[in-house]
Amino acid sequence: MDTKVAFVYSCIDPAGIAAHSSMKKMFVFGIAIQILLAGIAIWLLSFTQGLSYSQKVIFITGMAILASFGAHLNEWNWWQFPAKYELVNISDTTIGWFLAALAIAKISKNE
Repeated sequence: MDTKVAFVYSCIDPAGIAAHSSMKKMFVFGIAIQILLAGIAIWLLSFTQGLSYSQKVIFITGMAILASFGAHLNEWNWWQFPAKYELVNISDTTIGWFLAALAIAKISKNE
């Protein structure tokens, strides 16, 4: 007999947060993280030579797909997050980095 039980994954901060705390710090930190990651993408792109605009976009988007699948499929595997939830996260990450790649490829130097 296969008995199923409820499963909950939760993250709790024992210190708590103020009831009306501002999300400003989280937004600023989130933007800083994205800028740092864009810098890493530019740095990795600097190791390539002679790529066209579209090839640069594909390179950066490919890195995003690899990172996204690597992170989100582990959540699906280890924490049993729903597949639809993970597919939305993978799509969100991939689309976001594709749009960033359009800008990064435009401003990067083609050597």
